Formats: sequence, structure tokens, C-alpha cells
Amino acid sequence: MNSDLLSFFFKRVSEAFLTLLGLVILTFFLMKGLPGGPFDHEASLHPLVREKLAQAWNIDGSSWQQLASYVGSVLKGDLGWSMNQPGRSVMDILRTGWNQTVILNFVAMLVVLLLGTLFSYFGFLGEGKKLGAVVDSILVCLISLPGLFLGPILIWAFAFELNWFPAAFLESPLHYVLPVFTLALRPAASLARLLLGTLRDLKNADFLRTARAKGLSPSEVFWRHALRNSMVPVLTYGGPVFVGILSGSFLIEILFSTRGMGAAFADAVAERDSTVILGLTLVYGALLVGVSFVIDLLLRWVDPRIREVS
Repeated sequence: MNSDLLSFFFKRVSEAFLTLLGLVILTFFLMKGLPGGPFDHEASLHPLVREKLAQAWNIDGSSWQQLASYVGSVLKGDLGWSMNQPGRSVMDILRTGWNQTVILNFVAMLVVLLLGTLFSYFGFLGEGKKLGAVVDSILVCLISLPGLFLGPILIWAFAFELNWFPAAFLESPLHYVLPVFTLALRPAASLARLLLGTLRDLKNADFLRTARAKGLSPSEVFWRHALRNSMVPVLTYGGPVFVGILSGSFLIEILFSTRGMGAAFADAVAERDSTVILGLTLVYGALLVGVSFVIDLLLRWVDPRIREVS
């Protein structure tokens, strides 16, 4: 058992390293293909000064030399310094926006789990009834609305018309409500649809028929038996959901004018600040790979069949 877990661990670490290396290489060469450079906004720079800056930032050599130099620095734990924000390291920029981004994504994930479970609960109770049809209709509507379309609707309705919540920034708990629900509603609906599909497959399972025969109410059957046996699909879906929330939060942070990592990334792209772009991409990639690893561990723990297949 321990040797299997150790083998699984080393295999996933190797895959993670290769994934992150590939991500850095891809991002690096994509940036090289973009027009402009990090010092183009300084129109008054003398060509000699521009040349000296290129030498100082090690961007005057070949692309492969620059890439090798960057990877070597990363392996030493150094993500470099911003080219357009003098005196600020990439780690400093990360720390500045990290708290807002982590809180926003963590709360959004909790809301996804809560709403997804509640939607599936009412859909389970309303199976074959009007309630079930209403829940299905709501889920289809939410799934069809992308965050960039849903966000402005929520801002218009709850910030401008009803004046219940602030429309921008993240200065208090109330400021988080609209961006969190913009991030969470669509994946929550997808999670609920997945849960309902699993629950419908389990509808005639022996353990559920036994629970009903004991006189348990539909609500008790759901919370005590059906939901627990539907957790494997939820965990399997949880990884992609979290990835989707993280990637979607970039645009949602810009939409709601927050100063998280999404805004820092947008600023870096606009200024062609390659060290910041690479650093943020690497950190986000590491976070996503880490989430995937944790999900795999949970799946192995919840479902012994996965351990046997592995």
C-alpha cells in the first residue's frame, strides 16, 4: 500500500514538473510572438539606453538562451523583477494581489458546492413533479450564461437598480457577493446537473430502496444515503470546476475592478512585462496542478476501485 502511494506520488510529481516546464516554454514563445516589447512605452529612450536595458534584462541573446536563463532562476526560487515597475519583484506583485484572488476563488468554490448540492436536493425531491421541471429549467438557463454575460446583468440588477451590493472593488464582505456569484452560478448549475444524473442512476439501487422501505423521508434518503454515494463524480468534477473558476476569475476581477492577480496579469500583458507574465502563469499553473493532485488523492481515498486500477 505504501509503495503504491509512493509510486503514485513520484509519478504525479514528475508529470507536474513536465507540465509546468511545458507551460513556461509555451508562454515564453507566445510572448515572443507578440508585437512590441517591455520598453516600448518609453518612446523617448535613446537607442543606446534601450540596448543597455536589453543587456541588463538578458533579453538581447537568443530566445533559447533567455529561456534557459529564466528556467535556471526559477529552479533557484527566483521569479525575477518587474521590467516596468522599478524596485518590485514578481513575488511582491504576487503577494499584493494574492489575498483578494484566493479569497474570491475559495468563497466561489464553497458557493458552487453549496448551490450545486441545494439544486440537486430540490431536483431529487421534485423528480417527476413540477418542482423538478422548474429546477431543470433554472439549471439549463444558468449553464447557458457565461460569466462575462452574467456579471453585467448582476451589476445592473443588484448594484444599479436595487442598490443592494457594490458594483466594484473588494473592500468589504458585501463587495464579494456579485463577483462570487458571477463565478459560481454556472459551475454550480453544472455540478447540480451532474449530481442529478448520478442520483437518477442510483434511484433504484438496493440501498436506496432499503432506506425507503425503512420509512425514511425523501429528504433523509437524500442527505443520509443518496448524496454520500454520489461523491465520486462530484470530486471528479471538482478539479475542472476549480480550474474553471481560477481561469475565469482573471476576467471577472477585471470586470469588477479588483486589484487581484487577474488585474496584475492584465497590466503585465498590456505592458509586455514578460517576467511578471511568466511568474503569474507559473504560479497559477502550479496551483492548478496542485489542485488536480489533491483531487486524485481524494478519489483514491473515497473509491478503492481507483486504487486497484492504478
